[in-house]
Amino acid sequence: PTLVDGCIGDVVQISIEADATLPTAVLAYQWLVDGVAITDEAGKFNGTNSPDLNVTLNTDLAYNGTEAFTCKVWPVGFPNNGAESNPGTITWKSAPVLTMDLDAAYTAKEDDKVVLAITATGDNLVYTWTKDGVDLNNNTDTYTIDMVAMTDAGDYVATVTNDCDEVTSTTATLAVTAGPIF
Repeated sequence: PTLVDGCIGDVVQISIEADATLPTAVLAYQWLVDGVAITDEAGKFNGTNSPDLNVTLNTDLAYNGTEAFTCKVWPVGFPNNGAESNPGTITWKSAPVLTMDLDAAYTAKEDDKVVLAITATGDNLVYTWTKDGVDLNNNTDTYTIDMVAMTDAGDYVATVTNDCDEVTSTTATLAVTAGPIF
């Protein structure tokens, strides 16, 4: 078997190649997880007695995010004459989830410092911030304006993506007021 990864909801396939020493022998297969035989089950496993195992990645299968599968192969009728494969690993990746979103409105005076921040969970996260739809070239979970100017007023959005999906923050409208006059 090989190393495979996928997102929750994907169907991934892990396969084994085996040859019998006798050309007329028919091989039997049994896939295992942690040494325990698994059976075909709708929405989880398909092909548990074949060289190709299809696994639907869902949260009730995601043991610790990664799981090793092995396959026992033997000539039909001779279960004690087989072998167990090296493990093949399936890694479950999860889509990004915002755990802290932006507020809908921010107000600042000129020259104030403004910090917009989100928090997200997921694998291999990539952050993109925009102001009024224009990319701000900031790839972190926080966007900071050290000295706010009137031109900074607008709508800010953070988008978090990974191999599985993307999630977009609430639009945060920044209103800027004139600072004190000396």
